[in-house]
Amino acid sequence: MDVAAGNWALKEWAVIVHALLEGEQILDVRKGGLREDGRHFSVQANRLWLYPTAEHQKPELLKEPYRHWIDLAHAAPVGEPITLEGWADVVKVATVTSEEELDAIASKLIWTSDYAASRLGWKHRDPLWVLALRVHRLDEPVTVDGVANLKTLSVFDAVYGAVRGAPFPERKEK
Repeated sequence: MDVAAGNWALKEWAVIVHALLEGEQILDVRKGGLREDGRHFSVQANRLWLYPTAEHQKPELLKEPYRHWIDLAHAAPVGEPITLEGWADVVKVATVTSEEELDAIASKLIWTSDYAASRLGWKHRDPLWVLALRVHRLDEPVTVDGVANLKTLSVFDAVYGAVRGAPFPERKEK
């Protein structure tokens, strides 16, 4: 299967993508600002392919029970074909601007509290964006050729361009 023109991908640590696909995490937290328009994060689409990357992920930034997941999570080296195992629908978007708000969602994240606080403090005038996601796993993973084939919502966004092929799979009701 190929991926549809005009679709977007959420470029995220492979270990976070793994947690989302396993149902261990339903929130994703974004700051943005390196490559986004105006140097600020924004949600460009409500349906996103989950694009795993190994960039910046380190075991010590994860809560202890999840650190071994780095070995379980798969990410292609930059420029290599990317395997997509699922997609997410963004069902709610909120912002976090204080330590108290961050503490309220800390149990919903696999990041350590210290790392989450450091993300809140970086570019302190900008909020953390919290995306509540409904995640879907593909029956069979899809591989797309390299970074030139995905538009992404990411902190380091080296990937702009059309995604080619068929649309997202239809969601199967159970």
